[in-house]
Amino acid sequence: MRFWPANCPYSRCPSRSVGRFQASPWGVYLRKCDCRPAQRFRCHACRRTFSSQTFRLDYRLQRPYLHLDLWALLISKVTHRQAARVLACARKSVAHRLDLLGRHCRAFHSARLAERPGGLCAGPFQLDELETYEHRRRLQPLTVPVLIQRKSYFVVHAEVATLPCRGGLREKERRRKAHLEELHGLRRSGSRVEVLHLAELLARAR
Repeated sequence: MRFWPANCPYSRCPSRSVGRFQASPWGVYLRKCDCRPAQRFRCHACRRTFSSQTFRLDYRLQRPYLHLDLWALLISKVTHRQAARVLACARKSVAHRLDLLGRHCRAFHSARLAERPGGLCAGPFQLDELETYEHRRRLQPLTVPVLIQRKSYFVVHAEVATLPCRGGLREKERRRKAHLEELHGLRRSGSRVEVLHLAELLARAR
């Protein structure tokens, strides 16, 4: 399918306020990283040029292939520091790619929910909660309620909420707990609120 821009990428372009966007092809150039051709366009409103690369996930990335190798490391629970060692890059690069992939996946998920293809939000659903933690397993536990469609395993929504500290703490952990409560307040359970939020989202999506 041939790519055609839906809007001008420049935020100050007059076409964004008027609502009418028109562009024309403006030549082709070769990407430096892999010599693949990229189509250029020119906006009729602001007269500025841009290319199909502007709308890609790897726009302005010096190593656009890096996130392909990083994906396998992230789903294997490899830490950011170790992933940077394996890929021979900076740890900030790993954090940036993770944020980039997260925003891209969120946008894709929202688009799929808006389309509702093939009875996506029909049929039985299943809700479950998994427990994890922020920095300390006993002092900063978290709950992650996840709602999926049971037939297709499509993840409708997921949330994160805090849980109270565990019991049976040692003296050192109790002192640390008191220090955290001074900084952030008493840690309470947010499980019920987030589960109700998932139910409300499902009711609006169906």
